[in-house]
Amino acid sequence: AYHFVSEEQFKKLIAENGFIEYAQFSGNFYGTNKTSVKEITNSGKLCVLDVEINGVKNIKKSGLKPTPRYIFISPPSPEV
Repeated sequence: AYHFVSEEQFKKLIAENGFIEYAQFSGNFYGTNKTSVKEITNSGKLCVLDVEINGVKNIKKSGLKPTPRYIFISPPSPEV
């Protein structure tokens, strides 16, 4: 699920190390909140994230537990 906050709130969360990954794209901020991921994990559910390669790099650096697993899905050809 998406949670929307103001740019000011987002920047505050960045300063507080509140994201396992975040990026700015086309003038908007996007990120994965640490608290949300922990709540999902603690509920016994599997947290599945759809992130681009820089997000994956940041998640790897985050020290997230349990250790995440990564899947790269590639189309069978450029045309597909």
